[in-house]
Amino acid sequence: FTIAVKNAAVSTCVPLVSPDPSSIGASFVWSAFISATDEVTVQVANITASAATPNNRAWRARVWCQ
Repeated sequence: FTIAVKNAAVSTCVPLVSPDPSSIGASFVWSAFISATDEVTVQVANITASAATPNNRAWRARVWCQ
């Protein structure tokens, strides 16, 4: 999924995303990257062999730019 973040730039910024990683479920890991200007993409992956659905959570993103 994507989150609109003003001033996010692909080559000069790093995304900072929350919630608490354990709140989405023990079977999941997540990562985030700036996929386009003003847009952060969050990917959530099931790291087990079993089918699972992540907990529904509100996500926030900010960017840190140099």
